[in-house]
Amino acid sequence: MGLSSHDPRHPPALPIWLWASLQTIGPVIVTLAIVLSMFLFILMPQYENHLLEARKTMIREQVNTIWQLVADYHRREVACEFTHEEAQERAIGRIRNLRYGPEAKDYFWINDRHPHMIMHPYRSDLDGRDVADYVNPDGMYLFRHFVQAVGDTGSSFVRYLWQRHEDPGRIEAKQAYLRLFAPWDWVIGTGMYTDDVTRQLADIRRHILLSFGAAFLFIVLMAMQI
Repeated sequence: MGLSSHDPRHPPALPIWLWASLQTIGPVIVTLAIVLSMFLFILMPQYENHLLEARKTMIREQVNTIWQLVADYHRREVACEFTHEEAQERAIGRIRNLRYGPEAKDYFWINDRHPHMIMHPYRSDLDGRDVADYVNPDGMYLFRHFVQAVGDTGSSFVRYLWQRHEDPGRIEAKQAYLRLFAPWDWVIGTGMYTDDVTRQLADIRRHILLSFGAAFLFIVLMAMQI
């Protein structure tokens, strides 16, 4: 019986063209993998933190602007330009109609420290009601939590679940900034939907992966021409 020329202990050598291609594209592929890993696991988390902090700064400044508006009505009350009730009604009327954000649907609300709801533009059914026992979809006594959050420092960020703008059937995660206006016992708040940030980051990751995938395919096709 003749002996086979193939020794299983020594796999056959790669074709010269394939070996040359691997030598050419191997370091490039490794470099692409390293750069992609840096984007996904180092730069993207840093960018996410930066984006969230920027959004938090934005909503804090929005609330601070409304706080100043309320303070101005209080000053005019003290100066006897308005009665207490008139000053509050005028402030509420101004704040109720204020909107901001890309869709001009982001808003402000006011509750007191009992808590009662003073004004919510998308939940007018809560206006004037005792909301101490109001429970949001994740089981949080929401407005009690708001009052507790501002109790020590007069302001706070809070994460919670709430309806998407005017749609009560769409519940999403939010981060609010709250600030107490002590002379009127008002807690003024606004919030950002954190899923907006999540979607923005997902779009960026998808574009990065598509770009690196296209680069990898181009390199492979070029190597096959060697």
